Formats: sequence, C-alpha cells, structure tokens
Amino acid sequence: MANPILARRGLEENLPILRAGEPAVVTNSGKEKFYFGTGTKNIQLARQDEMLKALDNKTDKEALVWFSPVLLNSAGSADAAFCKLGNVVYLRGWMHPAPVEVPLFILPLGFRPSKWTTFIVPPSKGDTSRVMRLSIASDTGEVMFNDLTFGTAPLSAGTSINCCFIAG
Repeated sequence: MANPILARRGLEENLPILRAGEPAVVTNSGKEKFYFGTGTKNIQLARQDEMLKALDNKTDKEALVWFSPVLLNSAGSADAAFCKLGNVVYLRGWMHPAPVEVPLFILPLGFRPSKWTTFIVPPSKGDTSRVMRLSIASDTGEVMFNDLTFGTAPLSAGTSINCCFIAG
C-alpha cells in the first residue's frame, strides 16, 4: 500500500517557508490556495478556474490557438487540447479511456518543458484508490499517466490533464 501524501494546511499568515517539494493548502482565503516550497520561497499554484478565465480574457495581440493532439495507444478524449501563450503551455481536457505507462500523445517541439515535468492528477470516481501522475518528457514530448500505486490497468473512467508549465 502506498504512503499518503501529507500537506501542511492552515491560515495564510502562518505559512512558513516550505521545504523543497513540500505542499501546503491555505484555507482562509475564501478560495483555497495551493503552494509548493522550494526551500527558499513558496510558489503559489494556479487554480484551474482562474487560469482558464485569464486565457478567456486575454487582451494581448497574440492569437490563442488550441491544438488537438494525435492520441496514441488507445487513448481517448473528446476535448484534449494544448496551447501556448508566451512561453507557458496549457493542457486541458479529459482522457477516457486513459492508458497507463504508455504515451497518450506527443507534444511538438516548442511546446515541451525544459526538464521532465510531473503533476499529481485526481483519478475519476471509479478509480479513487489510485494516485496518478501526469508526466511530460522534455526530450521526446511524451505525455503519459503513471500510476503511483503501481497499477498498469487503464483508468476506467478517465482523468483530467488540466495543467500548465513553462516551455523550455
């Protein structure tokens, strides 16, 4: 059985400088805020609703174009897409079915992170015992799910790929 991931939680004014990779949840802001520590500072993570609202309200002259990826290994999605605004790449959508430990799709050059990037993603209601990681390879651009509970069966009801990162 996997160990649970523990996160600090509490009031924002009591949040210390977090250790490198340490997560925290601030609960007194009306909307929860999520942070990860670097050891020297805390980095606030973007909320999906705020990120998508900012993209919708974009006022600069750069056109925002969402691309549909070419799905691999029996991956399915009706709405998976990626775009780039400045040097930030955004992924969105729901993967169903969602194979594990094989590429879902490949990001093209210019849309890849500078180093291997991972995100913890929530599985669907049918897979609540699993802890999933969305991994993006910097060298190949492969986007895949890894099961941190060491399963290899596809996610039965799918999961989200909503995230953003700096292109390398």
